[in-house]
Amino acid sequence: MIKNILFILGLINILILSANNVYSSSKYDKNLPIEITADSLEVLQNEKVAIFKGSVDAKQGEILLKADKLKVEYTSSNLGGKQTVSKIFAEGNVSFSSNSESANSDIGDYDVEQGLITLSGKVKLTQGDNILRGSQLKIDLKTGKNTMIGSQKSLNTTTKDGRVKGLFIPKERN
Repeated sequence: MIKNILFILGLINILILSANNVYSSSKYDKNLPIEITADSLEVLQNEKVAIFKGSVDAKQGEILLKADKLKVEYTSSNLGGKQTVSKIFAEGNVSFSSNSESANSDIGDYDVEQGLITLSGKVKLTQGDNILRGSQLKIDLKTGKNTMIGSQKSLNTTTKDGRVKGLFIPKERN
């Protein structure tokens, strides 16, 4: 009984460490430039929206966001006409990664001002050999708090009842 409790507490510790290490808050800087590359770009100046399509990569510091399509909302300053990205919406084959973790989903959004990334759909978070699955992942880049949420209905990537699923592989000891 005590061994089972210790094992469960160990798994909870691994889960917390894995979820909290998705992105260190000390590395987040909203003022870093965002570089976006794509096959095509459409700009809707009146709406202050840029739509990137085709193998889109958006990089800010150690953050890399990839998707089939990105819709970027931006603001303009009257001083010097400087434009700042405020939000990014990603669709199709969405991938978020930092130096040590990666996550895939169907859709995602990045609120640059708030430092919040939300991935939705069939979410898979990978850190080394460890894998978490759910229907939504919320990443707070400022605080380092991350939350994986299950689904109210069954998804084939989570458990049959739609709950979050984790696979934790222990490190080999020499």
